[in-house]
Amino acid sequence: MWNSSLTELNCQNYQGSSTDIETDYYGLTAGQTYYISVDNHAGAGYRGTFTLCLSDVVDYNYYEGALDVTGTINGCSANAAYSTLNATADQSKGSCWTNGPNYNRWFKFTATASQYIKFRLSGGAEGSMQNPFVALWNSSLTELSCQNYQGSSTDIETDYYGLTAGQTYHISVIIMQEQATGARLLYA
Repeated sequence: MWNSSLTELNCQNYQGSSTDIETDYYGLTAGQTYYISVDNHAGAGYRGTFTLCLSDVVDYNYYEGALDVTGTINGCSANAAYSTLNATADQSKGSCWTNGPNYNRWFKFTATASQYIKFRLSGGAEGSMQNPFVALWNSSLTELSCQNYQGSSTDIETDYYGLTAGQTYHISVIIMQEQATGARLLYA
């Protein structure tokens, strides 16, 4: 993706011979023209048709598009409900993370009457992501809780006591290995 001066804004390489790819960019200026260039691997055998889809709805790749998971409190998402494939880095890394952000996704929830939240990020049988990080942030992006990976596909969890009922909080999930295809969020 390019702006009108042909400055590259974002780029995505192929992920497999016939795997869909996507890319996104946050920070467009209304009324400005942008360009999308599409190519394929060198060689006539790679040429072919494709479908192009566009959306102007900010997704959970960015803090501003965080998925609201309030309805999942005291329950779990479906297995492998979320993916970090095609994700990019957004905002700051958690203080306990060894690196990043790398390929993070954003979630948000509104605190209930309880001041407490615990959440667990599950891979393994419940998703294929590896080496996950997770952090809890308030609406000012001040970190409240953080957890680093404990093994390539080991579940991690963190909790926080001191939430304010009615306030929105954000969860950032990140992985170290891009091939991860899914994860499950569990709440208590």
